[in-house]
Amino acid sequence: TRRVPRIVGVYMCLALLQNIPCSSSAPPPGILGDYNAEIREAAPRADGKIHVNSPLMIERLNTLHVNTYFFLIWHSPSDWDDLRNEFLPASARAGIGVWAYLVPPKECKPACSLPFGNDYVRWAAELARMSLDHPNLKGMVIDDFDYNAGSFPPAYAIRIRNAAKAVNPKFLFYPLLYWTAIQSPSFLASYSEALDGFIFAYRDDPQANTLFTESLPGQLATTEAKAAAHGKPFLLMAYAAPMSGDPPPSAEYVRTVVDAGLTAMRQGRAAGVITYSLDKHEQPRAESASYAHHGSGYGVIFVHGQTAPGAHGDLSCRITIDPQASSYVLTFWHRGTSLGVRRRGVLFKQVLVDKTTVWEEDAADEANAWKSETVDLAGAVNHKDTATLRFSLTNRIGGDVRLTAEFDDLGFQGVAAADPDFENPRAWATDQTNLAFRELVEISGPDRLKRAFGAVSGMFGQSK
Repeated sequence: TRRVPRIVGVYMCLALLQNIPCSSSAPPPGILGDYNAEIREAAPRADGKIHVNSPLMIERLNTLHVNTYFFLIWHSPSDWDDLRNEFLPASARAGIGVWAYLVPPKECKPACSLPFGNDYVRWAAELARMSLDHPNLKGMVIDDFDYNAGSFPPAYAIRIRNAAKAVNPKFLFYPLLYWTAIQSPSFLASYSEALDGFIFAYRDDPQANTLFTESLPGQLATTEAKAAAHGKPFLLMAYAAPMSGDPPPSAEYVRTVVDAGLTAMRQGRAAGVITYSLDKHEQPRAESASYAHHGSGYGVIFVHGQTAPGAHGDLSCRITIDPQASSYVLTFWHRGTSLGVRRRGVLFKQVLVDKTTVWEEDAADEANAWKSETVDLAGAVNHKDTATLRFSLTNRIGGDVRLTAEFDDLGFQGVAAADPDFENPRAWATDQTNLAFRELVEISGPDRLKRAFGAVSGMFGQSK
C-alpha cells in the first residue's frame, strides 16, 4: 500500500474534522497570505506617528482575496498598538486571520523593541494571551530565523514555543527559513520540538535573487519531502519586491512562484502561500524610469557565487552589417548594482563582436546610475555581413563575487539588430560558463506593481 505522507495526513485531518482537534498544531490548509508593505495614513496623528491605515488595508486585502495577513511589528513605534487596538478587530470583522511577524535581534531598531524588546519568550506569551481575546490572531513568525540561529538555539526556541502553548495551545510558532537551512540534514531535526511549522522564503538560493525560477520545482519538492519527514507544515513565501539593490521581480515571476505554491497547497503538499511586500495601493507608483533606462525591458547579467578565473555570462544577438555604410558605431546604456567586491581587476563588463572585444570596463568603477558609451565597431565588422554582438560579464581572477549588470537602449550606425531596446526576450540568447552567472531580458514596465497585484488577486480568488 502507498504510504500517505505525515504532512498530508495532518492537512486531511484538519480539513475533514474542522473544529475537532487533531494530533498536530498545524494551521488549516489553504492559507492565502500577504506580508509587509502595509498602507499607512497620509499624515501623523496627534501622537506624531504615522499609523497603519487599517480600514484601507482591509479593503485592499479583501480585493486581494487573502484570508491571512502577517503583520510586521518593525516600521513604527505605533505598530504594537495599531495591531491590537485597530487591525485585529477590523480583520476579525472581515474574516481575515492574522499572524504577528517579528524580526531577530540584529534587525531590531527601537520601533520593533516595543513593548517587549528582544525577549521573544515574553513576546510569545503576550501574543498568545492576546489571541484569547482576538481568536483571529493565529500565531507568530520570527524573520530570518536560520540566519540568526545563534540568537535562537534550539533550547531557547523551545522555550518560545512552550511559552505560547502554556497560554493558548492553538497558538502557532513558525520561523522563516531559507533554502540552506531546509536542505540541511540536521537543521529541521534540531528544531523539531521548537516549531509548529515554517515558512520557506524562495529566492533561487544559493544565487539569492528574484529574477529566476528554474530552481523552484526542485527546491519546492525537497521542502515538501523535508516537511513531511518531520511532520511540519510549511508556507511558501513569494517575493513581490526586490532584494537589496537587485532588479525587481516581474509580475510574471510573482505569478510563477505563487502558482507553484497554490498547486502544492491544492495537492495537500503545502499549507499555503504568502506574498512578500506586494504593493497594495490602488494606484501604485510607475516604475519604468526606476529600472529600464527606457521602455519596459532591459538586459540583465547577474553573478553571485564562486567562479573560476575567466568565467563569464553573456547576452547575445545577431547583427547585420550594411556594407555601404561610412561608419560603424554602437551606443548603449549600462549600470551595475549590488556589487559584492570592489577590488579592481576582478569583474569586467565587456562588449564583443564575434570574438573581438570592442569595449570593457572594470566593474569596481561602477555606480548605480545609468551611463552611456559609444564604441567604434569598424575594425570588428569590416568585411562581414552578419556577426554576433555579445554583452558579457567576466570574473577575470575567479573567486566569490556578486554583481547585477544591466544594459539598455542600443543605438547603431551601419549596423542593425532585431531588438535594440531589450523589449523582446526571444531576440536574445543567453550563455554562461558557470551557474553562478544568470542572464535574461527583464520586462518591468510602469505597470509592474499593478500587474503583480492583479495576478495574485486573480489566483487567490480562484483558490478560495
